[in-house]
This record gives sequence, structure tokens and C-alpha cells, in this order.
Amino acid sequence: MSPRVVLLEDLPSRDALRQRMLLRRQAMPAAERAKANAVIQNVLLGAWRACWQTALLYINRAEEVATIPIIFHLLEEGRRICIPAFDADQRRYYPSELKDFRRDLAPGKLGILEPLPAARRPVPRDELDAIILPGLAFDRAGNRLGHGYGYFDRLCEGARAFKTAIAFDFQVVQEIETMPGDVPVDRIITEQEFISCPRT
Repeated sequence: MSPRVVLLEDLPSRDALRQRMLLRRQAMPAAERAKANAVIQNVLLGAWRACWQTALLYINRAEEVATIPIIFHLLEEGRRICIPAFDADQRRYYPSELKDFRRDLAPGKLGILEPLPAARRPVPRDELDAIILPGLAFDRAGNRLGHGYGYFDRLCEGARAFKTAIAFDFQVVQEIETMPGDVPVDRIITEQEFISCPRT
């Protein structure tokens, strides 16, 4: 018996949108990705607020907007930069201060660079001034669709930090179905737009 082929239209709306965005990101030509990355990085750094001294940034997967050049730039400026570290007991990520990009990190739970055990320096979420978030899709109200694990939503719970999403322009959609526990962002930066999201 041959396996049933699951079509996008057969999936719930959030899952279908995830699959569309995953496929579209993977299909993005390398030259187009590099050009968009450069624009987004420059806009984000140009809009960085002087009061943002402590920030949490994700370390990107290959197909996501690249954050590593941003992290290096902010470290050189003397900012206190944190990245997500996974707590296996709590099954969640927490902010960990990064001191040395080349020495502190190794592939972690999802194959993404994380702090080595000896380089984990937990930072309370209420000390974060800014959080730079990834995602698969966003709408103009600031709603975010991630990979479905809820890791970043839980990482942002109760944080006073200003939340910025960085994404490619095609990742901004008309509307995202929201779920309990979703944490919206304050603004979205793409290679085409700078979107300020309304606060509720």
C-alpha cells in the first residue's frame, strides 16, 4: 500500500503556512538571500537604540536571516549580547551571555550553535532591553508563526524587552491565526519594509 500524499490544502492553516514558508525559504536563490541579508542587517543596526545595552539574538539556521554579522558588530560595540541556551530539564531556552563567539559555542539541540556547558551565563529576562526574533511568517499586527515548538514564545514571556522580528519580505502575510501563548513582536524588518506593529 503506497503512503498517502499530504497536500498543503489538507493541513491546518498554520501548518500549511509553515510548509509554504519553509519551501519558499529553501528555494530562495543564494545571491538574492545574500543581498536581502545585507539590507536587513544594515537597517537593524542603523535603527539600534542607544539604550539597548543588553540584547538577545538568535543564531540563524542557513535559510534564516543571518544574525552572525549583527552579533559580531554588537559585541565589538561593547553591547551585552545573549543567545538562547537550552535547558534540558526545563525543556525550554533561556538567555545566556555570549563572551567569545568562536570559543563559547557548539551545535546544540536543533543543530544550531549554543553555548557550551562551561560558557553558559544565564541572564534574567527582565534585564533584556531588546530581543531579535526569527520566525516563518508574520503579519502587520505583529503576530508571529514559528516552527511550532513554542520555544521563542516561552523565551519572551514576561520580558519587557522591545521585540524585533527580522525576515525576508515574502514572510509578511496578510493575517496569521493566533493561538494562546503566542507573543507578538513590536516591529518587523525586511529587505523591503520597516513595519511598526500596533501595541494592544
